[in-house]
Amino acid sequence: MTEEEKKAKELEIAKSLENKLSDLVAAAAEKSFKDATPLATFNAAIEEVKKEIGAIGGENGQLADVKKSLADVIEATTKFMKDFEAKKEKGFNGRENELSKAIDEILDGESYKSFVDGKSKRTGEMQMKAVSIESNYTGDNLLTQQSNIVAYNPQATKINMRDVIRTIPGDPQFPSFTWQSIEEIDREAAAVSENGSLPVSSFKLREKTESTKRVGTYIPISNRLLKSRIFVKNWLMTYLPDSVKQAENFQILFGDNTGNNLNGVTKVAPVFETELATTAHTLAAGSFKAVATYDGGTKTIVTLSAPLSYTLTNGQKITFAGFANAAYNAEFAISVLTDTQIVIPVAYTAQTEAQCLVASATVKGALYKTISSANEADVIDAAIAYLSMGQYMPSSVALNPVDIFRIEKLKDTMGRPLGLITIVNGTKYISSIPIVSVNSMPLGKFAIGDFMNGANLIQYTGLMLEFADDVSYKLQNQVAAIVQEEVIFPIYNKFAFLYGDFASCKTLLSI
Repeated sequence: MTEEEKKAKELEIAKSLENKLSDLVAAAAEKSFKDATPLATFNAAIEEVKKEIGAIGGENGQLADVKKSLADVIEATTKFMKDFEAKKEKGFNGRENELSKAIDEILDGESYKSFVDGKSKRTGEMQMKAVSIESNYTGDNLLTQQSNIVAYNPQATKINMRDVIRTIPGDPQFPSFTWQSIEEIDREAAAVSENGSLPVSSFKLREKTESTKRVGTYIPISNRLLKSRIFVKNWLMTYLPDSVKQAENFQILFGDNTGNNLNGVTKVAPVFETELATTAHTLAAGSFKAVATYDGGTKTIVTLSAPLSYTLTNGQKITFAGFANAAYNAEFAISVLTDTQIVIPVAYTAQTEAQCLVASATVKGALYKTISSANEADVIDAAIAYLSMGQYMPSSVALNPVDIFRIEKLKDTMGRPLGLITIVNGTKYISSIPIVSVNSMPLGKFAIGDFMNGANLIQYTGLMLEFADDVSYKLQNQVAAIVQEEVIFPIYNKFAFLYGDFASCKTLLSI
């Protein structure tokens, strides 16, 4: 082997070790974040790499630079892990956020210490801020010592429904909320002469009032474990708040508005497969009251008797029956003028109001049979298109975590990943909108909509933490850690949302 070949081989080995070290740092740190891997285990792995580096010859030139770089990385990484393990012993979990700081405050406070020591029966309540993707997420940047050796571990950010809904405070003195829910929309803008009368637009509103609903849980903790700061903080930061947020997710999406349940989005939102169907809607006799000339009589304006409880969109196919003019009794692609006026491409023929009132029609979904072999992302794109035609822009989509995994793994006929789901700053996106992973979402279903503007989460009390004991707990040497909140969930506009089934929608979309 020549000297040049030897150096080339050594450089190849060094580069391999470089990659191995980066993988080692990421894996070891990841385990330390999640599983509390002892520092000794990490050090043992590092020592193996050191031995392999020491076996490489060449103390000058490019190879020496590589070895020096690796040594610097090892030194920096070891220091990082030592610091991290020291922090973790104090309860640091690798993801500082407002909730963590709030729990630190109560665990370090005199009231908690007094409670643990048996000097008081109850701590004061504390407010846990909701963790939002915008303000609290930071990636776990494990190491950036060398520009060519970076171990970056982007942990996925767990977002809940509250993180994609505008949350506003409620007044605790008035534990109820009244709002106007949009039931029908009638937008009638038109061009008129200088002195002409503008058409009136209107909204059919329904006044609704709801009182606060309490969502929460508690866990018994022994007095012995109560003195373990790390254990208590782990439970308070993960299991209890997550349990409450899971229950909150379910209520926001599926609450049936009976008893102590919220009014869920899927209970009022249009069903997407219905909007896509061959006959999406039926308009019975009495639905139409007039026809008028348009575009010099080459087309006809058909006026509805009242605005519909859904949105008609350009391109939808309508089939009339019952008009005295037989030319009207056919299928047409419609153009929407207003919420009560559509244009059909057939020459105008006068009809009396009585002749219009006996006419009926069926309407096909505008997106019916428009895509070749539709997949799940196509369904989401179609839902976005449908909502945008109704002037609503979806802000997020709720999916079951199994469906998220399944969509991520979809491949083309050559076995190549389709890449339908992307990750940006730890948050997963499909069709450029963020995904909320919801365990309670049925497999194969989705809920999509403008959660920022179509509804609010009114929070009368934030996520509160308190400790309590009574005689029964005293007898068992336990206390109760309680996490709870009080909220109201008003839905202002049901048309801003869709609820759908992937399988049915794919069939209806596919040519």
